[in-house]
Amino acid sequence: FPRFLELEKYLELISNRGTIRPDEQFEGALRDAIDQMWTSSGQVPDCDRIMGCLKRAIFLMYPEERALELEERLRIGEGLVKTVFIHAFMDVHTFEVDRIKKCCTHYALPDGRLMPGCAYNNLYRQKDERFAGPVGKAQIWGAKSEEPA
Repeated sequence: FPRFLELEKYLELISNRGTIRPDEQFEGALRDAIDQMWTSSGQVPDCDRIMGCLKRAIFLMYPEERALELEERLRIGEGLVKTVFIHAFMDVHTFEVDRIKKCCTHYALPDGRLMPGCAYNNLYRQKDERFAGPVGKAQIWGAKSEEPA
């Protein structure tokens, strides 16, 4: 989207979200993008291919025969988009509380709480029974276990 949609509009669509939400705001932005592509035909690289992708998205997410629920449009849209998320995980040397407060990667804990990923990895993972490993003597890699399988 950032290649053919105004940057501010794109940032509005993705702010505080992992994916673009196919609501009325998205539909308006999509129409604006198509209008912009149409009027600047030849100036945008791969214009025909992009228009084809946008047309396909519109036909799938906004079919003429019936109105889809938002969740259904979201599922279709997620299947049409490739997204790469880059997140700088913190370790004990780069840990910052201010960054933890803004963290968008969370782990669901057994008691139902959500914990920021870096806080969990640095402060709690070793206490989590699911990842602590077996209690007792550490096993030597490659050695045969004395316990029957």
